[in-house]
Amino acid sequence: MSEDKSNTFEIGLVLAGAVSAGAYTAGVLDFFLEALENYEKVRKKFKEDFPDKPQLHKVQIRVISGASAGGMCGTMLLSTLMDASYKPMKRFNYLDVKDSDIQNNVFYKSWVSKKYGIDISYFLDNEDIEHLDDINELNSILNCQRLDSIADDVIERFKKFQKKEYICDELELLLSVFNLNGIDLDLFFDDSKDKIEQFYRITNHSDMMNFKLGEIINNRNKISLNSDFSTELLKKSTLATGAFPLFLQSRTLTKSKEAYKSWKWWTPSSEKSNCSNNGRCFNLINPTFYNLKDEEYDFDTIDGGVANNEPLELARRILAGDDLFDSSDKEKVKKSLIMVDPFSQIKDSYAKVEKNKSKNSDNYLLKRVFDLFTSLKEQARFKPNELSLAMNKDIFSRSLIAPSKDDIYGDKALASSSLGAFGGFLYEKFRQHDFQLGRKNAQSFLKKHFKMGKNNSLVKENIEWFASQGCLIDNEYIQIIPLIDVPQADTSKSITYEIDTIPFDKIKISQKELDKIYQAIEKRVELILKKYLNKMGFFPNSYINLGFLLYGISKGELCFSAKKELKKRIIKMVKEEIDSQLKNRGLKD
Repeated sequence: MSEDKSNTFEIGLVLAGAVSAGAYTAGVLDFFLEALENYEKVRKKFKEDFPDKPQLHKVQIRVISGASAGGMCGTMLLSTLMDASYKPMKRFNYLDVKDSDIQNNVFYKSWVSKKYGIDISYFLDNEDIEHLDDINELNSILNCQRLDSIADDVIERFKKFQKKEYICDELELLLSVFNLNGIDLDLFFDDSKDKIEQFYRITNHSDMMNFKLGEIINNRNKISLNSDFSTELLKKSTLATGAFPLFLQSRTLTKSKEAYKSWKWWTPSSEKSNCSNNGRCFNLINPTFYNLKDEEYDFDTIDGGVANNEPLELARRILAGDDLFDSSDKEKVKKSLIMVDPFSQIKDSYAKVEKNKSKNSDNYLLKRVFDLFTSLKEQARFKPNELSLAMNKDIFSRSLIAPSKDDIYGDKALASSSLGAFGGFLYEKFRQHDFQLGRKNAQSFLKKHFKMGKNNSLVKENIEWFASQGCLIDNEYIQIIPLIDVPQADTSKSITYEIDTIPFDKIKISQKELDKIYQAIEKRVELILKKYLNKMGFFPNSYINLGFLLYGISKGELCFSAKKELKKRIIKMVKEEIDSQLKNRGLKD
């Protein structure tokens, strides 16, 4: 029997790519779960106090979609449902964090804690390359062993599903991945199916891994989370969605070929069986697998954010279900997408720093490589038709949570946004700041912005009670997840207490800490260059050595060693970039 949804508000969480600002997304989700847990207590108390009244509406998470750091956070959120020990970081104090609190919070343990989580010290550890005989076996510039151990810890929490009223029985998790192999699709023109030369082949690299709780019927695209195989695949997929090109290790995934046969694109179609109520139709386009006999398809992947940094449409289709489209009217809305995007540019968008296009740079070619990554990220985020609805105040089926602090908006409010969003990995206090900011922004969002009309059928029968509990917004709306304190002796469990942000001047990194990082960078660069250049075979008459020699002379420096000069240039560039960006953001002593 299907669950009665008449008194339920369903949510789809869309978690955008964030790199080290995953700590911010983690903070948002931590408070979000705290609020949902608290609201279930409120609903239970209401039922006890008013058994004859219409009961308070239920709020459920129906789907989670994520890319890169967002996808990793999505898997962590799913793990909290399997982990009976999970506890939100209530009354978080970055100066007094107990080990027991860290162990019971997968978000903080993975994203913030230097002892257990992601940190530059582990990325720069050389254990992964010290004993390599062939440098071509190096999988990434940074050491990813700690990422694997974090993933193991997250997956080990998948023990027994903890039934929660705020979790849909058929919850789905979608992880965006970039398929390096690609999927070929043949588009035939009119009357050309029998003429093999008359078709147009396109290749799609934007892929996803779709996991689901509960029973799966006749859908090979969805992977059940009820077996050891699926949890192992979930681990690989989680690491794959965050495999930042070059810097983090690429992963290989396996998927059924049948899964791709259910892919849909919104394209003009005359097939009335594939149309919504408003007449919008779609086509099913089947992939072509040439020279592939096995039923399972293996493919290499990198960061899902390269092609689909905000997998909003994937989540929307699942949330909408058979209706295909949902009402966005404040009085009728019963489903909503919430996108968490640490790098959405709001209010500061017109003050965007002009890109450096000058060729008068010592590192022009290297800068262009980084410009390419930036451009790919921005292109992946270019979805005006999908994202503009989240910014429209009259659309109540899509919302956005983005960094905001003391009238500072977007990435400028984050401590981790420097160095192409890798800056948070430098220092635990940067991540603590962003985690706390995420919790505060989530609280503000639920309190002031996540709302429905007071005449919505989900709340109108109890409007006076909601008003008496402080859940009325602008005398016109009701909080969808009401923030109401349940009477209890322990005031530290209050959901309405004002969360404080951490000032930037309290989290500055010292020169001593930076020097440790620089030393580790120098050792890793030296070791990689030593192994790599030895592999290439450098001789006294090498053209490459000659090139470095001439370059050194042109700079007024005599360069005797290509390795030495190359290392010096790399270290200098990295140190100058880190110092400059941290200083400009007020994060360095």
